[in-house]
Amino acid sequence: MSVDEEYLQTLLRTFSHDAGSALRAASGFSKLLAEQYGDKLDEKALHWLSLIRSESESSQRQLKSLSQYARLYAVSDISSSCDLMSVYEEAHEEGAVQQALLKHPSIRFEVSPLLTVVGNAKVWRQYFVEILVNCIRYSSPQGKPVICRVFMEESEGHVSLIIEDDGAGLSFDNIVKVMQPYRSLEANDNEDEYSAVRQGMGLSIAKRIVELHGGVFSVTARPDGISGLRVEARLPVAQV
Repeated sequence: MSVDEEYLQTLLRTFSHDAGSALRAASGFSKLLAEQYGDKLDEKALHWLSLIRSESESSQRQLKSLSQYARLYAVSDISSSCDLMSVYEEAHEEGAVQQALLKHPSIRFEVSPLLTVVGNAKVWRQYFVEILVNCIRYSSPQGKPVICRVFMEESEGHVSLIIEDDGAGLSFDNIVKVMQPYRSLEANDNEDEYSAVRQGMGLSIAKRIVELHGGVFSVTARPDGISGLRVEARLPVAQV
């Protein structure tokens, strides 16, 4: 890591810690005010306190994502044996994935045997968490049954880890939006599509993890013509 990158790491850690403390205080005190003095406040004041709390919590999540993204630039151990099947199973049980499934219980996963690759198991687990959460959120805005497949394809010179679903999919413009740092999407009310932009870094983190392992990350429509999205991590054979 260069001197500039090391300085940036230190700056981001300091900023995340200090800003996070202030945001936690704002969230905590606004909640305390609402609980202890709510009967003395009018509806507008309670609404403001609710906004302070929700925006503070949203910013805390964003700071956490930013910190995770920055830490990826300090990862150097990518030469260990990594059983992707075991890593996937661990990621599927992570709290973020399980919470997303509680909100979208219509999603079903079908997982084919995954290879053992050369890489960092910790960051690959993070990759699976980010992609699974995004798959759960985006595949079915109206709660329709969706199958999400996880599998690998081998061809000359590379191997691909693919996660695809048969859900609603995204337009090309929305795929471009969701690939940008700090951008993700929310479903329109009563519509089977997404357009409202909100903050998020999940796919930016996933892209960085794949690039860290010498691969190429992509999000596209499914090539077989079925509605849905295909997320691919294309790795050189040297990583397998």
